[in-house]
Amino acid sequence: MNDKLMLPLESDIQRVLMLDVKEIPSFPPVMAKLLKICSDKDAAMSDLSRLVETDPGISAKVLGIANSPLYGLRQKIRAVSEAVILLGFDEIRKIALGVTVFEKVLKSGNQKKFDRIFFWRHCLCVAILSQLIAGEIKYPTPGEAYTCGLLHDMGKIFFDLQGRVNYGDFITKEAKCTTPLIMDERELMGMGHDDLGAYYDFLWNLPESIVLTTKYHHQQFGHIGLSKEEMQLISIVSLADFLA
Repeated sequence: MNDKLMLPLESDIQRVLMLDVKEIPSFPPVMAKLLKICSDKDAAMSDLSRLVETDPGISAKVLGIANSPLYGLRQKIRAVSEAVILLGFDEIRKIALGVTVFEKVLKSGNQKKFDRIFFWRHCLCVAILSQLIAGEIKYPTPGEAYTCGLLHDMGKIFFDLQGRVNYGDFITKEAKCTTPLIMDERELMGMGHDDLGAYYDFLWNLPESIVLTTKYHHQQFGHIGLSKEEMQLISIVSLADFLA
């Protein structure tokens, strides 16, 4: 395991979640592969097209957006490969994230007092702010900042699905507290959503940039030997989260 990640152990996860880690919903494999392709500077559009074509839901969404009035095309696009070229890496990544994460992860399990729609809106807000901030400071890959911002709080979903303490009740009580939510999570849930989310990001084999931003958007990181670009990315998402 990468020393700079300092992730929880499986035994730590078992203490805060009710079920075996193998019973937790998995991250869609096609999305994990797509994120890796989008973060690979040597990847080709053909690689992305072939992957998108393997998922009917993503393919339909991509074709629908490519043929929307937004692009004002005279001829209808029927091939996924043409739509991918038109939209580009960043737009495809956003579309695929929206389809797979919201439909297959956020809608899973029983929704109690934890408002998943409000949560998703917050994630989208952080994602958009992250991309804007990245553009302002000339961060080389603003699309990557968007992805990291969108996924930064996924640990909360695991608490809601399987937490030994009811997360909906926790959030309701938290509204009356003055201490930061992350501190109360660590005290009452047994772990922060940052560590929990980073653990599953790593388990899902997501790009390291996502694991790092999830892990450190509430923590100090200047002492662990990160590169300048890694520190910038974490700072971008942390600031976006604060503003949101």
